[in-house]
Amino acid sequence: MLDLSIVLPVKDESESLELLHDEIMESLAKRPKISFEIIYVDDGSSDNSIEKLKLIASQTPEVIVVQLSRSYGQTAAMYAGFQLSVGNVVVALDSDGQNDPADIFRLVDELEQGYDCVSGWRVKRQEKSLARRLPSAMANRLIARASGVRIHDSGCTLKAYSGDLLRDIPLYGDMHRLIPFYVHLAGGTVTELPVNHRVRYAGASKYGLTRTFRVIQDILVAKVQSDFARRPMHLFGSLALGVGLVGLCLTGLALLLKLTGLRDLVETPLLVIAAMTLLAALQLGLVGLLGEILLRRLTLGQSDNPYRIRRKIQGRDLVPAKEDREE
Repeated sequence: MLDLSIVLPVKDESESLELLHDEIMESLAKRPKISFEIIYVDDGSSDNSIEKLKLIASQTPEVIVVQLSRSYGQTAAMYAGFQLSVGNVVVALDSDGQNDPADIFRLVDELEQGYDCVSGWRVKRQEKSLARRLPSAMANRLIARASGVRIHDSGCTLKAYSGDLLRDIPLYGDMHRLIPFYVHLAGGTVTELPVNHRVRYAGASKYGLTRTFRVIQDILVAKVQSDFARRPMHLFGSLALGVGLVGLCLTGLALLLKLTGLRDLVETPLLVIAAMTLLAALQLGLVGLLGEILLRRLTLGQSDNPYRIRRKIQGRDLVPAKEDREE
């Protein structure tokens, strides 16, 4: 087990890799007693990034280069690096040079104060484009409100994590933004620290307004997973109850119109709408029931416990031995 793993997803960043690597090594040289590894994950780059990474690896034994078979996206690239890491602490940062490697040990030192995730906060962001800043601001606000994790900059890749906890978190979609949320769900503690944000070394940003909509979808999935993954009947049962009440109200309104002579049942679509609504409520209830049955069948006999133990304290480790008491 190493002290530190540094994970960098790479996508068409050949012009910045060598300079960035030199900065990382310069930062690591300030802590010569730290054992480390640097994992570069090439996410199907179309330029000569992989050649630059091979050259870097040939010069630095601690470097591991992972080349994915195609471009899977930043989340998949980061997840591959996390799963291959063996550090007690894992630090992730972008490969475009905007994250400052000088901040790595500031995050690590903060993590050692008892946190499980320290998220970088780009207080003075360098992007001037509204098309870049607006989606990020929208996503950060949505994530903070939906997750309850009050950090200002979920989109900052520069973060430090407890390695053991991080490797237990499955990632997909664009969920790299939501890692602090999942750390929180696992019982971990999350904080943030202002970090330096720099202008890109080269190339162009790969983010845009469409990324916001994908983030919204991932937030919805994460929220449903966190609240209802192990109790689907609570979700579908609540929906069934709400839809069923609407159906009953519509039925009552149709009957009231009939009894008062204002409208005959065949003169209003209320009864038909009510019947469809009640049928939808029944279907939602059955889906929830089926979900509960499948959940219990799938988890029966599996070791996937619905909790994560932070630590275990045994009384015999705290009570002095008999010989010690007699002394």
